[in-house]
Amino acid sequence: MRLQTNISRECSVLPSPIIDFDVANNTAICNGSSITINASGANSYSWNTGASTSGITVSPSTTTTYTVTGTVSGCTANKSITIVVKPNPAIRELQLQRQPIVMEVMELFLDLMLRLFLVLPINGPMHPM
Repeated sequence: MRLQTNISRECSVLPSPIIDFDVANNTAICNGSSITINASGANSYSWNTGASTSGITVSPSTTTTYTVTGTVSGCTANKSITIVVKPNPAIRELQLQRQPIVMEVMELFLDLMLRLFLVLPINGPMHPM
């Protein structure tokens, strides 16, 4: 004689959380700037920076990828975002070379004075009487 036993158990399959990002600006910043990244779609969060909040503010000096793990009822999902760091614009200092201009003006002035000296008599201009 065989004994038959039927056991039934109800299982629920929980979906993984769907993580989404809300970034205050676009994902490119200038070096020295900061950006806030907010995650949503889960009950708890864990970032690769060590933070455990839904949002983080970061100031990377180079292009960096941030990853968050979101958890809902024991189910987890990961999502990453890359923040591109652009170099600050270089402002070159203009070097004005005034000395050659001053020298040119002085040379013109001396040349003019020499010409006037050669043309005019020593006692001043002659006036017809």
